[in-house]
Amino acid sequence: MLTLAQEQAKLGHTDVEKAQRTAKAQGWILKDGVMEPCASCASGKAKQRRVPKKSERTRAAKPGERWYHDISTISDKEGVSCPKKQWHLQHDEFSRYSISNFYKTKDAFIEPMCAFLRKLPDKGMVAEYIRMDNSGENKKLVERASGADWKLNPKWEFTAHSTPQQNGLVEVEFATIAGRARAMCNAAHMTDKIRILVANEVLMYSTALGNLVVDKDQSQTHYQLMGLQNPKWAIPGAMRTFREAGVVTRGKHGKLCDRGIPMVFVGYAENHSHDCYHMWNPAVGKITESRDVIWLHRMYYQGDVTADMAMLPEVRMTVHEISKDTIAAMKLNGPIVREPGGVDPVHDETEVESVTSDTGDDELPDLKVESEAREGEDDDAVMEASDSDA
Repeated sequence: MLTLAQEQAKLGHTDVEKAQRTAKAQGWILKDGVMEPCASCASGKAKQRRVPKKSERTRAAKPGERWYHDISTISDKEGVSCPKKQWHLQHDEFSRYSISNFYKTKDAFIEPMCAFLRKLPDKGMVAEYIRMDNSGENKKLVERASGADWKLNPKWEFTAHSTPQQNGLVEVEFATIAGRARAMCNAAHMTDKIRILVANEVLMYSTALGNLVVDKDQSQTHYQLMGLQNPKWAIPGAMRTFREAGVVTRGKHGKLCDRGIPMVFVGYAENHSHDCYHMWNPAVGKITESRDVIWLHRMYYQGDVTADMAMLPEVRMTVHEISKDTIAAMKLNGPIVREPGGVDPVHDETEVESVTSDTGDDELPDLKVESEAREGEDDDAVMEASDSDA
């Protein structure tokens, strides 16, 4: 006759209830008694305790009342590191408004967050609850915020160890913002290496776009629910798409040097006018804030990224072999004008063919091309009318 513990061990340390049902079905007789906890089962089957699906907390009734915050690390890829790999995210429970900031170290967010909480009353808000995990940097935050310098006394709510569900709102927001950022990078045909280099910018822009959406059963954006106005750049016809190519004016560097550099649009500059953009320069891997952008109306990366993708497409004109009599008949001293329905020589990307004459003269006739610029207009300052500030 076996004890329940012995039978449970013989059945490969199965569940106790299953062991009892098996013994009854097989007609096994077990000794009476209470089974002590099995140390082998406890060690081999240890798992997290179930978390209640419904929280007992009091939900926020106004914007800025309860904040969730956490920090996540952006991993390196192919030997490339993100400029600021510590991503700090704050999330307001009432409005679902989120704030992303990036730092080089995990505890670098403490002073900026204390300053943020101090300024909330100026906007008519008071942070009464702060939810976070029990990591070391968050304990430093509480110590610093409660000190004599800041004197902040919200109710600090720490989650249990290895229980991210208790800080679920900000954890889900991390995944939502990152997923949207990955989709933006996919549409831009960016490699993993390039994604790491622009990670701060794309995540920041993804956060701003997330605040611009309207949730189910709502009629206002997250900005508006937070008591803020929508960004000035968020107007129909003015918003640019992440990944757009544009030439940024860089000043004059001699008569024959280019005065613009092709860059990638990765977001908008904060605390600037709505037409001030963040443009990423792939050549040097740096961000430029500028409003002097000539949009090329195409993506920067057209497909699989290669070494040639960072170059603008060449503009080449096709000149076919023509005879001396044809040259005379074309009256090349006048401007070249494309007839309606004809071939546009500027946008035809075909190889340049040699020009010869019946006489074998190697000298080409001077070709005069009619300028598309209006008289008196500076070619270096041509900007699209649709991009100008009305």
